[in-house]
Amino acid sequence: MAEDRSWQATVTARTLNVRGGPGDGFPVVGTLARGDIVEAVDEKGGWIRLKDDQPA
Repeated sequence: MAEDRSWQATVTARTLNVRGGPGDGFPVVGTLARGDIVEAVDEKGGWIRLKDDQPA
């Protein structure tokens, strides 16, 4: 069985754009608000990948 390496993260910015990929060149696919809690699954170069089954 694969080990689950996800973790919870809390949004600290007033609003946070959720993008379709790791970079400013990807389209915004949703937004999050300060205090929202998300499940993260990876981090690279300052970008965090969110678990796919979360609303944005």
